[in-house]
Amino acid sequence: LTIDGAGILRLGFGLDHVITGDWTNINGTLRGNTSTLHIGGNGSASPGDFRQNTSTIDFNGSGAQTIPAFTYYNLTTSTGGIKTLLGNTTVSNIFTIGTSTTLAAGANTLDISGDGTPLVVTGNFDKGTSTVNFSNALSTNIPALNYYNLDLVGGDRILANSGTIG
Repeated sequence: LTIDGAGILRLGFGLDHVITGDWTNINGTLRGNTSTLHIGGNGSASPGDFRQNTSTIDFNGSGAQTIPAFTYYNLTTSTGGIKTLLGNTTVSNIFTIGTSTTLAAGANTLDISGDGTPLVVTGNFDKGTSTVNFSNALSTNIPALNYYNLDLVGGDRILANSGTIG
């Protein structure tokens, strides 16, 4: 999927959309609405605009994938492989690092602004030299992971009652 130009591409409300190849957003706008977009290839870093609304973006390629630096509502990794952040990324609701996937955070900032349990990790988190911010004003659960930098801003923070927060 390549979006190039001044136009706006709107995903259908409440639908699953599948891109088996790459997602390149050059100059246009992609609006997620309340849909799920499954991406089997890479996302590219670009100056395009992504308006997440209440969508879920699922990077579900079986191998290595790159995740563009946007603000996501829900972001999911699934189906295996290493998923690498291409830049500073915000997830405003829930970020799920799925079973058999590894998120490579690199030297980026990952801002997670959902409340409750906004970061669900059943796969692996490769911290690199990243900073993970939990920034919701409400109560937020902090999972037991090995972080490089951990920033807890806002409301009450509830640390995991098992495992190690490093």
